Amino acid sequence: MKEADVVIVGAGFAGLSAAWELTKRKVNIAVIEAMDRVGGRVHSFQTKDGVTVDLGAQWVGRQQKRMQSLTKEFGLSLVSTYTKGKTTYNLGGTIKKVAGENPPLSSEGLFDLSQLKCKMESLVKELPEQEIWKSPLAKEIDTYTLDAWIQSNLLTEEGRDFFRLFAEVMCVEPYEPSALDFLWCLKTSGGFQQVLTAEEEWFAEGAQTLALKMADAIKDHIYVSTPVKKIEYNKNNVLVFSEKQVWKAKKVIVAVPPSISDRIEYDPPLPAGRDLMTQKIGQSSVRKMILIYEKPFWREEGLNGLAQCDRGLVRFVADSSPNEGTKGVLTVLSGGRHARELAGFEKHDRKQIVLKEMSSLFGSKAGQPIAFYEKDWTEEPWIRGGYSAHFPPGIITAFGEWLRRPIGPIHWASTETADEWKFYMEGAVQSGERAAKEVFDTLK
Repeated sequence: MKEADVVIVGAGFAGLSAAWELTKRKVNIAVIEAMDRVGGRVHSFQTKDGVTVDLGAQWVGRQQKRMQSLTKEFGLSLVSTYTKGKTTYNLGGTIKKVAGENPPLSSEGLFDLSQLKCKMESLVKELPEQEIWKSPLAKEIDTYTLDAWIQSNLLTEEGRDFFRLFAEVMCVEPYEPSALDFLWCLKTSGGFQQVLTAEEEWFAEGAQTLALKMADAIKDHIYVSTPVKKIEYNKNNVLVFSEKQVWKAKKVIVAVPPSISDRIEYDPPLPAGRDLMTQKIGQSSVRKMILIYEKPFWREEGLNGLAQCDRGLVRFVADSSPNEGTKGVLTVLSGGRHARELAGFEKHDRKQIVLKEMSSLFGSKAGQPIAFYEKDWTEEPWIRGGYSAHFPPGIITAFGEWLRRPIGPIHWASTETADEWKFYMEGAVQSGERAAKEVFDTLK
């Protein structure tokens, strides 16, 4: 049997940030990870040509202070997302190239979106900072699916269709989550306009490089390929069981997605409220593809590489080319039912579907990449989707209090539990810091 003051289950950014904070406070830790790598929902590598491929979470905003601070602390560099030129839209089957921030909608459609943004900003200000589930306003909003709320609060079909696309880009099927789930995300991120800054930059070395550097700093305390099977606990200590080893500790931080935390056996069983909550939420489907070209040809054609589509299986495209322009890189996302439909095709057929849609957006050159990479996050057995878990109507206000409430010596961390930038890497880091503080304060 091994011993530690604190065992941390999961080596994504939530678990690593908790470990990093506790290590700095001289707390003896052990980090146990089910997968054969650290990083959780980030996964990066470099091609032989030195091109960064990010198959998981990738972007950070300049207002995300924790990710910015860690970037400097571990000597990494950020690349500004390329935005010069026209954006490509496929709306209603018509492809348009448009300069500026506004999509190619009618004046009525643009006004409709504008009034909705104002309404959302107003609601976000009214929602409480803490314990959102206790708010009467939250309870009212939580009765709607996001799609029903869109239907009620937008005046035109054009506006509704485009806002549904915006939700899909966040890998949310509008008919699945509660409207409160969406507004809660906006609340923790500082509002609608702030969310639009979340993709300002990305890691030149790949997002997983930060996770690897954090892990290297505590490498003697990390155990990969070690799924946790069972946690036994009482008010004084905890035993954490894997197939390979047993750890005895004073505290445990379970830093995995809530739906995955439910796979661990707990003795005694967790309270019913916690168990019911984890049963009722799940990860969204997402497939991410990286297409590499000899050069970023779209830039020469006056395009910024950004595309948003409400038709087809490709829903979002962004330019992730190296700063020096030695190669062209397009990041392609498909979420929800579109990702699930793509998953139903054989690999060759799936690639051809994506390349055909890319050619319709950017011309024939887009159908001729020199490399094509893809990752279906629903196939990851210890994650089962991305970017995060979402709550159906009624779940936040009924069970939200259980999301991060400690149960005996068990504490919880994941981006879903964050107070700031929920559903982003920044949120994962903040949740780890919060859980580490909870544990440290009680250990003292």
